[in-house]
Amino acid sequence: MSAKLGVLIIHGMGKQQADFAEPLIRRLRRRLGPQAEDLVAFKACYWADILQGYQDRTWRSLMTDSHMEAQRLRDFFVSWLGDAVSYTIGYYKPSQHGYCEVHERICSRLTELEHEVDEGAPLMVLAHSLGSVIMNNYIWDEQHPTPRKEVSPKTAFQKAETLTSLITYGSNIPLFLPPQEKIECITFPARSLPENYQAIAKWINIYDTDDVLGYPLKNIWTDTHGTQIIDMEVNIGLPLISETFFSHAFYDSDNDFLNIVHDQMRVNLAVSGIVA
Repeated sequence: MSAKLGVLIIHGMGKQQADFAEPLIRRLRRRLGPQAEDLVAFKACYWADILQGYQDRTWRSLMTDSHMEAQRLRDFFVSWLGDAVSYTIGYYKPSQHGYCEVHERICSRLTELEHEVDEGAPLMVLAHSLGSVIMNNYIWDEQHPTPRKEVSPKTAFQKAETLTSLITYGSNIPLFLPPQEKIECITFPARSLPENYQAIAKWINIYDTDDVLGYPLKNIWTDTHGTQIIDMEVNIGLPLISETFFSHAFYDSDNDFLNIVHDQMRVNLAVSGIVA
């Protein structure tokens, strides 16, 4: 039996594990109830391993005959900021393969997810931190193909043209905007999306004002191509955490965040005539 909704989860920067999405998936399935596995197919897009090897090599080189204070913190920043630099440089220098390899991983996971859902099923994407930058770039590249990024033909699902719910959280897209006067947004929803899904399609951007790596997005574009973004301010984490930048790491365990995601899953399923 195929699911009625596909959900792709993309992690952010830092040393992530392949099972990073399991706690979030369990929390969402509990909210959906006993029918969860039949209704919704979840797929985690783990991409950290593509870039981590380069960062580990850099760190080993730094540790050779060197004496540095705060080594754990430095190791953290080499991995954390290294993700952003290694990925972004591939956009401007095609010979750097990280950018394309990360996007190939997204396509691969979308392909796997497509096989687990009904034909024509909607797609929902949950993208954290740098993951929101990656997904935004992936969609942009699919909407603006160039010879250097030319790949095998993709289905509408693989091109994210069936995307109905884009939820970005702790997003740092404003830190990665190109250095030019006109900043264009992706077109969302895709114009080819059926009318019943067009009516419920939403880009919701969730951020905590204390999260210095999470930003509102709706006003950063000079040309939105009709795309509307709903910025939602939430207070992420327990009291001592929610008032600090550490809130960046606690979105997927926060009840307010989980309720927003759950509501969007229910809206998508309702279009298929399913009450969850």
